[in-house]
Amino acid sequence: MPAQPQLAPTSPVISQPTASTNSRYWNKYWNTLLGQEISALTRYCDRVIQWLPREDDPGLLLEKIEARCKEKVRAQDMFPSLADEEERRTAILINGTLNHHFDVQGVLSALQPNLSRTSRLILVLYNPYFRGLYHLANRLGIRKGELPTTFLRRIDLQNLAKLSGFEIVRQQPKIYFPWHLFGVGDAINRLLPLIPLVRWLSLAYLSIWRPIIATAPIAQERFQAVWDSNQSEVDIVSPESRHRLSLLGPRTLIQPATARIRWAPNLP
Repeated sequence: MPAQPQLAPTSPVISQPTASTNSRYWNKYWNTLLGQEISALTRYCDRVIQWLPREDDPGLLLEKIEARCKEKVRAQDMFPSLADEEERRTAILINGTLNHHFDVQGVLSALQPNLSRTSRLILVLYNPYFRGLYHLANRLGIRKGELPTTFLRRIDLQNLAKLSGFEIVRQQPKIYFPWHLFGVGDAINRLLPLIPLVRWLSLAYLSIWRPIIATAPIAQERFQAVWDSNQSEVDIVSPESRHRLSLLGPRTLIQPATARIRWAPNLP
């Protein structure tokens, strides 16, 4: 079982991705299709971090993704805190790792506090209904690497997102035919997603999550509204209302029941 990485406010030097040059042809085609789909989001991000890459992951998917900056954070590294990011946008990629982990909720719950509103989590998952197909592919030598041990259905992902403090933004099936085969693969992979029911028979799922960041409640402020020589103490619900009041000037009438502000030029 992969070791769960430590999380820390700062990150050490993070290794850069390198892809194996002798990867199988079908693996390159598979990752190219996934990379094109993920790039629709990541090309607008400031960086992409692949978290917990497996030992047998050559880095092809990260190589195919378009992004300004691409990094890897392995199990022995500390994940950087992104909680203070307000304008920078960071995408976190988890490529198949959750299918090899027994504590999926623990991994996601440990990651969530380190993300900000601008962060996005990109999950690449194996289809749980093709467990026997992956085993057969390994037996025939079509696929290499450890067999997936954890398969997550769509309802499982929805429950995990709620329990871990995330919301699913988009979820779609990807890859029906893992070979290009002179364009035949492209035609199949474009046609089958349009067919109801059949569209869920893909080899992989692509799921994009956003973290749910709790906002601190805005406490009521007591503010002195002054007009002419009279003073009246009222409750202002939000700082924005207080700011508007200061712009209106001294001759202001406040209705505390609704916290609405109106201009009263003829106050005695």
